[in-house]
Amino acid sequence: VLEGISPVSRFWVFRREVMPVGQALILGLILAGIGILGDLAESLIKRDAHAKDAGTLIPGMGGMLDRIDSNMVAFPVLYYWMNAWFFLKSLGG
Repeated sequence: VLEGISPVSRFWVFRREVMPVGQALILGLILAGIGILGDLAESLIKRDAHAKDAGTLIPGMGGMLDRIDSNMVAFPVLYYWMNAWFFLKSLGG
């Protein structure tokens, strides 16, 4: 189905070399939810510190922490998920 979309079909998710598309979608939903929780946690920290912005990189947009807060929580989840996936795949499961 995806062979007609040559630039897109070369990605590993669509060729199912690493994980099935269904599992990638589930992982994406989990990471999106965890990213939102990371953003909310950073907002709570700023609220407790009585700080409106965490930085002055772009005025009114916050600092670097505002840009990476959700990734700081989501990347470890992705790391351990992929470690578990490759471990189970190496066992033949």
